[in-house]
Amino acid sequence: MRHSKSAMLTVALLVTSIYGQDAAAPAVAYKPAQAPGAPAQACPARFDFHPEKDGVYKPGGDVKAPKVKHSVPAELSAEAKTRGAFTPFTAVSKVSFVVDVQGVPQDICIMRPAGFGLDEEAAKAVRQYRFEPAKKSGAPVAARVAIEVGFKN
Repeated sequence: MRHSKSAMLTVALLVTSIYGQDAAAPAVAYKPAQAPGAPAQACPARFDFHPEKDGVYKPGGDVKAPKVKHSVPAELSAEAKTRGAFTPFTAVSKVSFVVDVQGVPQDICIMRPAGFGLDEEAAKAVRQYRFEPAKKSGAPVAARVAIEVGFKN
């Protein structure tokens, strides 16, 4: 009995030294609500963060924000090209999404629309982004973030 307790303590100390004291997988694993490639919807007025229920964290405090590893520029939509043919314009679409533990954007929604079909182009570009996932105590976690995608003709 004494020997097995010692072995368990050694394993616990090894895990703590490698991953940090609080490093552990979240209690609930994140599961995307949208099907891949689904059209981006309008975001809700407010996001509630309950990692214990849905596995999605809010960056800040002990949760380090995800970092962009690969980004893709958004294209102008056909409607924006037509409307902008006579008048130069700039527009910004604010896009919110969850970066999963693999660094892939999921559950994309539009927080501030730009109109003229640009929001779907922004969502299409964001789907191709890749991230270093958010970290909580050194372990990757899913986190909801927002970015602004700019357009100019």
